[in-house]
Amino acid sequence: MIKFYDHWELISKWEMNSQEYFLLFLLSVLYGTTLFILAISWFVLLQNVENNKIAIKPAIGIYARAQIAKYLPGNIFHLIGRHFYLQHFNFAHSAVLKTSLLEALLMLGCAFLTSLLFWNTVLIPQVDLSPSIVLGILGAVVAGTHGTVFFQLNGPFANKLKTWVIALFLCSLFFLLQGCIFMLSSLILNWEISSFLIFVTAISWAIGFVLPGAPGGLGVREFIMFFLLNGIFPETEILILLAMFRLITILGDVSFFLMGLIFNATPEK
Repeated sequence: MIKFYDHWELISKWEMNSQEYFLLFLLSVLYGTTLFILAISWFVLLQNVENNKIAIKPAIGIYARAQIAKYLPGNIFHLIGRHFYLQHFNFAHSAVLKTSLLEALLMLGCAFLTSLLFWNTVLIPQVDLSPSIVLGILGAVVAGTHGTVFFQLNGPFANKLKTWVIALFLCSLFFLLQGCIFMLSSLILNWEISSFLIFVTAISWAIGFVLPGAPGGLGVREFIMFFLLNGIFPETEILILLAMFRLITILGDVSFFLMGLIFNATPEK
């Protein structure tokens, strides 16, 4: 907030044209769409914590309705909301708590994994194509050629392993796309495309997640992002980008909530 105050005179003079506003809107909708990836990942975990089952549509409806509550102080009310809705499906309290814990560990691990994959760009922030992207493409090819055999495996251990592989892939994909959205939003400031921004997004999300009480990581993530970008880009532009990206994520959460309303969050009668 102090930095925003110091640079407010320059920030207040900055203007966007209609094309940039349109890009901002598209990125917000795109971010909202990526949240469906997290909803599906949560659904996959939920399906494997106990024998009780839930269809994917109501699961997405529950996730979308509850997720907006993460902006309330305490950063736990979205979890309470999911717990409330799942009571209608007769899920045990222990199963819901276990799913929330597994999801938290998975997302934190995937955020750090994504940041680790792009760690090399910290040394050379101007690198346009990280070797990690090449590794990701090779990994996708391997997964595509061997995935059929893997998913034909049966048994308790194999089913658990498949659950974690799917959830790990989905969460990692979310953080990769989130970083790409942040990278694309920098085009509004005429920055060069750099995969270093993916690292910045992932590591700031992870740190903001582990600090309790920050609604949606508000303030914490911006501080980490500013710290990492400062000295590479002008301070005023960094602050403008951080404000834009926070607006993108908030509008994206709202759009995800609205899109999620088309899915029932209670059992059909």
